[in-house]
Amino acid sequence: MSFTRSITIDAPVDQVFRVVSKYEYAVSKLDYIMDLKLDQEEVTEGTKITETRHIKGQNINNTWEVTEYESNQRFVVKSEQNKLHLTYRYTFTEEDGQTTVNFDGNIATSGLRNLIYKPLIKKIIIKEDGEHLNKVKAYIEELNESN
Repeated sequence: MSFTRSITIDAPVDQVFRVVSKYEYAVSKLDYIMDLKLDQEEVTEGTKITETRHIKGQNINNTWEVTEYESNQRFVVKSEQNKLHLTYRYTFTEEDGQTTVNFDGNIATSGLRNLIYKPLIKKIIIKEDGEHLNKVKAYIEELNESN
């Protein structure tokens, strides 16, 4: 099962791509992200991104791995935890100084418990991550207004 989102941001693709691929906005704009660390300064294929999410009163660590990376064009991250498999694909296009970000989130589960709870799991993930591109846009607009 998957969900998609798209947003156009009034900023050049190199800035939007950097903010999204390094998750620069996450801690300040996403209420449920408590901490975020990249295992290397420059994001490339193989980079690991560890986040601490606050979910239902608990802090939960999760690691994403960048599995595809093409600077200023696309990147893909994957996470597998407790038989929950997430794949997030981002593509970027620039036109007239504006950047459109297309997002596709794929949710897959395995195991009987996750199969039973899959609708609830999907609802929670979409609630948390479904609007993150709006937060990216707000972060970049605030960043550009202060400069």
